[in-house]
Amino acid sequence: MGLRKGFPDIVIFAKNKSKTHEVLCIEMKRQEGGKLKPEQEAWIQKLDEADYVVGIAYGCEAAIRVLHKYLES
Repeated sequence: MGLRKGFPDIVIFAKNKSKTHEVLCIEMKRQEGGKLKPEQEAWIQKLDEADYVVGIAYGCEAAIRVLHKYLES
């Protein structure tokens, strides 16, 4: 897709309920055996330090929970 290695799989541009954040990044992993690679961990740390919200989701249902929690925060 032209993104840097390890960048989160999903980026959602939407303000959360309290309007404290405008971007949510989600790293998708397999439900069983999914592990973060060092470059993914580095991206998560960089984005977190830049005050972006980053979630790690092990499967689709987990990603939906992360999104709902973000939107309601």
